[in-house]
Amino acid sequence: MAMDTSSKKKPPPSGPKSDNFVVGLPPEGCTIEGVLGRYFAATSYIEFALITCLSAALGHGTNFDTAATIFGSIMSVSTKIDILEGVAKQSKLDNYRKNVIAAACDTLRKVNSRRNAYAHGVFEHNKAGKVRLTSWALQSNRKSSPEILSEAGIKGDIFGLEFLLHMALFISGVNTREQFQPWIDKFQSIRVRGSHGM
Repeated sequence: MAMDTSSKKKPPPSGPKSDNFVVGLPPEGCTIEGVLGRYFAATSYIEFALITCLSAALGHGTNFDTAATIFGSIMSVSTKIDILEGVAKQSKLDNYRKNVIAAACDTLRKVNSRRNAYAHGVFEHNKAGKVRLTSWALQSNRKSSPEILSEAGIKGDIFGLEFLLHMALFISGVNTREQFQPWIDKFQSIRVRGSHGM
């Protein structure tokens, strides 16, 4: 015997669901808009840290001309990090600064990888206000799983960049070890996405 299902309520036809993501920037005023802007403004700290630390390792202090010339002809940030790492090991910097640069090179690699994800990824948003990022591995033409972005996560990424700025100011002698220490303490006490403590 067949059941009569005509009396059961059918769900109303649905329009676009709030979890359907569309490619493009989120609407103006989105909660992460401002923090994303701050993040992109801080990405210059990667190059600043590289040039500042290379200059110190070369014994040039805050005269960045030679370091900027060397790095100016190299496009790959990974190559720049490798050069900094090698020069710092052979430098006349004190052992503490050499160790800070060695640890910072690992952080630089991870922060740069994160920057690449933001810079080369595809941003999507939905009606619920969520924003996600899908990164493309350009060399292998593969994309990663989408990542829902949060204000707290982006602030963690900003902290990683700010840490590099203060590390570079210490390495170059602009800031003292005492001025840098709170940044080390904070870096070790929180999880900066993709980074390790010193």
